[in-house]
Amino acid sequence: MLERRRIDLCCFQERRWKSNGVCQINSDNEKYKLFWNGQKTAKNVVGIFVKKPLAQEVLDIKRINSRLMWIKLRLEKQTMIIFPAYAPQTGKSEEMKNDFSAAFSDTISTIPKSETILIGGDLNGHVGEKTDCFDNVHGGFGYGERNEDGNRILEFAESHGFCLLNTYFRKRLEHLITYKSGPSATQIDFFAVKQHHRGLFKNVTVNPGESCVAQHRLLMADQVVELSQHKSK
Repeated sequence: MLERRRIDLCCFQERRWKSNGVCQINSDNEKYKLFWNGQKTAKNVVGIFVKKPLAQEVLDIKRINSRLMWIKLRLEKQTMIIFPAYAPQTGKSEEMKNDFSAAFSDTISTIPKSETILIGGDLNGHVGEKTDCFDNVHGGFGYGERNEDGNRILEFAESHGFCLLNTYFRKRLEHLITYKSGPSATQIDFFAVKQHHRGLFKNVTVNPGESCVAQHRLLMADQVVELSQHKSK
């Protein structure tokens, strides 16, 4: 699927692998490097696929817990820190949700403001269709009704100067839904960046036709990267 969709970076969550590691994924046409993080007793692994030769530009990796990690890589003239994130589900305790938010906040506070940050996460909340007092975070093109966990996402984003990229592009409903199981359809997966970096992303959409996972749908973003001067195009 990554090859067919010509995807350079792919965040994933909710795998059931123990511990953490790095490995190379080879196929007929492409090569990817896989970075993941979990714990011996956890089932909440997060990770990221990086296409070669971009994988050679990875500068640093930080594994925070089984729900959160980041990698830093060089993209031509800029560097970017990418967070695969997996927030606790709606039914989990407030303590677990608060612990996740605190770890995330503490990590972001250590990153210089000059860095470009991209969050690609299963954030397990419904931010709703409308902005409703979150105009600087929500673009007005969300899906469904907001719930308490959606408020938590929006408040977190607002406190750190992020915006939810999914909500800034007008799409058909099928291209907004990131999770579908029977009659249940929701938007719980998000890309988020700092508001002043929103212009780097020209499109965000859901592809409802991929069968790489049973219920989650592939959420894709197109990023503009300024090439170095020595590149011809």
